[in-house]
Amino acid sequence: MNNNEDVADTLLNYVLLDDNKKVVELIKSTVDVNMYNFMGTTALHHAASINSISMVRLLLENGAKSMQDSTGKFPEDWASDPGVIKSLQEKKLRNLIHIV
Repeated sequence: MNNNEDVADTLLNYVLLDDNKKVVELIKSTVDVNMYNFMGTTALHHAASINSISMVRLLLENGAKSMQDSTGKFPEDWASDPGVIKSLQEKKLRNLIHIV
């Protein structure tokens, strides 16, 4: 892959395909799970958008952070599944508690 945008797009595509195996391979090859595309969306936004609890957990376990996209939305704003939303909010809360 030639540049960060290509790597980010590859990661986002595998997340949208809900391909945990390929995402794990990318993570093991030291791909940053917090890379974002030109819209500011991350793998976590896309995992939330397809309501994949397993992908959300995989990303969170590998350091994914809940960040705003270019429209100001967080990954949990993209989700409709209560389990996905809860996982994302719990992680955000744990991070806040850790900071304090």
